[in-house]
Amino acid sequence: MNPNLSERELLSTIYIATSEYTNLVNKNFLFIGFKNNTSQYFYFECSFEKKHFMHLLGIKSNTLTAEEFYEKCNAYNNGIGAGLSISDCNGSREHTRSTINKKSSCCKELLCLSNARYMHISAKDKCTERVDFHYAYGNDNSMLGFKKISGTRMSVPVTLIPQKIDYYSSLKYKILFIYRKEFSDLHYTDILYEIKSGIFSEHISSFPNALRSKFL
Repeated sequence: MNPNLSERELLSTIYIATSEYTNLVNKNFLFIGFKNNTSQYFYFECSFEKKHFMHLLGIKSNTLTAEEFYEKCNAYNNGIGAGLSISDCNGSREHTRSTINKKSSCCKELLCLSNARYMHISAKDKCTERVDFHYAYGNDNSMLGFKKISGTRMSVPVTLIPQKIDYYSSLKYKILFIYRKEFSDLHYTDILYEIKSGIFSEHISSFPNALRSKFL
């Protein structure tokens, strides 16, 4: 990750991240993990909407709504419009330009879900007002945190942190599978990631009933 992007480089990394985010918008994803040396499965579901993208970059634009920000980036990637200006990219809360640069420069890799290797459950003693999540996935360099929608098992992305995930959570599960579906689909049928080809059929019979029902 790079804290020292020029204005032109920052805008370029935002457009690149947008192209990856477009693969996630209006879809649900199911992460299934397994704790080593146990028979304990854990899973969480998440969904991505246009309005979440800007916040993950540490930006709160004074000129665009969250949906307008995403749409303007996506339109530019499709050859429509002039794209963002740097004045559209104000920092949210206490985010500095350096923080925005860091988040933006690792965003594309983190939004490529098949790069995720571990999922975590929040350890509340490690959370703060600025870093608060229920679930997360990540790699050795950065993490994406999610908060549950009240009354459901569904969660939405709330924080992208350019820092190793272990710093915020010690409850760690190796990701076995990642599935995706459209909002309108009832069950998951489209596998995005499998830790080893063909092993899903070996595991599904051991899933808890609530998880198994996601596929039936």
